[in-house]
Amino acid sequence: HDTVLEDYMALEKGNAAHRMYSSSVAGNKVSILAGDFLLARASVLLSSLRNTQVVEIMAGALEAIMRGQMQLHRPMEQKLGLDSYVTNVEVRTGQLLGSGCQCAALMAGYESDSPEAKAAFEYGMNLGTTYQIVRDLQATEENYSKLLAKMQSAADAGEAVYDPFEMNEPLQRAGALMFAVDRHPQLAESARSGFKDLDSLIEARELINECKAVDGIKAVAAERAERALKALDVFEKSEASEALRTLAAYTLEPTQSRLQRVNYDADGVFVAPASPEGKSGTQLVEALKDAKKGAKLNMFNMREQVLDKMNRIGDKVQLAKEKLMGDQK
Repeated sequence: HDTVLEDYMALEKGNAAHRMYSSSVAGNKVSILAGDFLLARASVLLSSLRNTQVVEIMAGALEAIMRGQMQLHRPMEQKLGLDSYVTNVEVRTGQLLGSGCQCAALMAGYESDSPEAKAAFEYGMNLGTTYQIVRDLQATEENYSKLLAKMQSAADAGEAVYDPFEMNEPLQRAGALMFAVDRHPQLAESARSGFKDLDSLIEARELINECKAVDGIKAVAAERAERALKALDVFEKSEASEALRTLAAYTLEPTQSRLQRVNYDADGVFVAPASPEGKSGTQLVEALKDAKKGAKLNMFNMREQVLDKMNRIGDKVQLAKEKLMGDQK
């Protein structure tokens, strides 16, 4: 379900279903069916526990995921900024992990109001929040790099065509932008409604760089990971608690590759994936300058403008056909 909302082929997003079926439409259908099946299966397994409290907690967590995603992908009426972004992350991701950890404590025999159950929820909530903040940052920075590369290549080709989704995905409602909104209120409209043109997107990126928003978001993630570790102090030191501490450290890694099962062999040994070469800070600044030049020279056109021209041409062709048929009669 999540990747159906995120799917945008120009940015190479989506999940295995989209790649397998080579179509965002067919892939979306399979994704929805797979998501429904997983939710139904999870409900069956929850009911088999014969613990109504656990079922109630996890049902609330599933509801929170949907609510958080709707808040993320629909125009937002609430006050924008870092606090609202982190709250959204807690709702759409943190609460699920927090509730899962809490239920594990309940099934282990701890009372719901016990320090252990509360600590378990606190650990899961902050672990999930850390994971999602870092994941959001990784995705938005990668997409921005792709868009920037397209802008640079347009300098050679002379023109590039975009649509609003392709422009909005890299930055809109991302953590770095929300961090910058608190320091540059003029960015709130773009964060709420999207970038009206490439000039506004480039300006937003400049302000993000100016206030060091990316570093600020990384600091927020690190603080949340520290909260998760602090929650574990309630439990005695053990192999299990040390594993949970290691897991928290993995969530802070930029690529989070150690959290992905595909990067482990059959014996459980981590195999580091090949990582593409990233741009340095200087290279990104230079690329941003090139993008600004291209925007000023009108190298970049919105796809709506192109489609509008095509529609006008189509209307003229239709009128010419009608006139020709009239003359023949």
